[in-house]
Amino acid sequence: MMWGDASDLAIWTRLALRGTFADFWRGPQEFRRWVYRKGIHLNDKSRDAVDVGELRDKPHVPIAALSAGSPVLHPILLTKWPATQDTVVGLNDAVRAVFDGPRVLFPDGFSKGEQNIRAVYFDGPASFTHSIGVIAGKRKDAALLQFSAVYLRSTLARYFLMMRGWKMLCERNGVHLTEVEAFPFFAPEDAPDIEAASSALASIQAHMTTLIALPELDQGRRYAELRGEFDDAIFSYFGLTVEEQTLVRETVEVLMPSIRPRSFKSLDTPAQHRADADDFDIYARALGEALTAWRTKTRGRGRFHVKVVTSDPGRSGPSGIVRVAYSNQSTEPPEVSSTVSDNLVLETLTQLREAGLRVIASGDFLALVPDVHLWFDGALYLVRPLTRRSWTVRQALRDAEHIVRSVQSRQPGKRAAVTA
Repeated sequence: MMWGDASDLAIWTRLALRGTFADFWRGPQEFRRWVYRKGIHLNDKSRDAVDVGELRDKPHVPIAALSAGSPVLHPILLTKWPATQDTVVGLNDAVRAVFDGPRVLFPDGFSKGEQNIRAVYFDGPASFTHSIGVIAGKRKDAALLQFSAVYLRSTLARYFLMMRGWKMLCERNGVHLTEVEAFPFFAPEDAPDIEAASSALASIQAHMTTLIALPELDQGRRYAELRGEFDDAIFSYFGLTVEEQTLVRETVEVLMPSIRPRSFKSLDTPAQHRADADDFDIYARALGEALTAWRTKTRGRGRFHVKVVTSDPGRSGPSGIVRVAYSNQSTEPPEVSSTVSDNLVLETLTQLREAGLRVIASGDFLALVPDVHLWFDGALYLVRPLTRRSWTVRQALRDAEHIVRSVQSRQPGKRAAVTA
């Protein structure tokens, strides 16, 4: 809940109920479909070291090879076993088994610029060290493993990592095996829409086959061109609604750059930038739809009118006002609008000040306008600054719930329908 709320928890819970990565390798041995582990230990004083043996003759996956910007690992990026490393720890049949065959590899860290798991698919002999995690399966699951590599790099996985990856949120750009295995994941036959999931899987497999056949220098460029299409396929596979997709994309694009700022300069992120006319339109529509959804779920009636009026975002001290009104003449979809008008904002602020809106003095030359919810003249007014984080779909969902709870609290002893 550092960045998320009930809307995010609902997405996670609904998808995780269908399955997680852990379901593919936890439980009784006979039901384990895949293997999930780290690579070979180079040094461990608590265990006996053994000669590297056959690893000298096997290609090796260096960490740098996973930074190529593609969900497939090109064989040209493989190297020889490190000449200075003559011994390893824990060389047994279990670790040898994941040094060949279809599998997904990813390191336990990633760069600040990427903020995603650098997963790659590879099918062929190659060793790798304990700094790399692996998801390995049988050849019949090659397509699903290819899908997994794309999924772990996707916008949806970045969103899940932001919601559940404590190390990324609090310490450094790192990811634990335990965090990945908790990610929602399931086979196509367990998807909300089996046909849509199967189609998405086939689409990604076809593109991955094309990527694998490309020269190494062309893979990153082609993957960049396909990222939007890959994300759409991932969303389709998991059955996210259009509204949920918007929330996920917005979270990654607007909020994720604000994670763990390292300097004063790094505070200047998209979340702190000024909102624009498109943001106001999106917010107004999302708030109207969210309130209407609450009305429907609580068996209410009537129609909501949502109007957003903002001052020019380019001027100093800009403010935005949301007016939410209700009519019970008919039960219809919401009426929404947004307008940029300095004069209208000033007139409305004057009326609201007379009704009780106040600024908070913060010094000789600075006053803060709080994020205010004010009931006045039969309507609810929300007043806030024009930073982008205040005019997102996420904020609209939160505002809708706040309004609903406020209305319900005015009728003690029973759960009110949302009618005002």
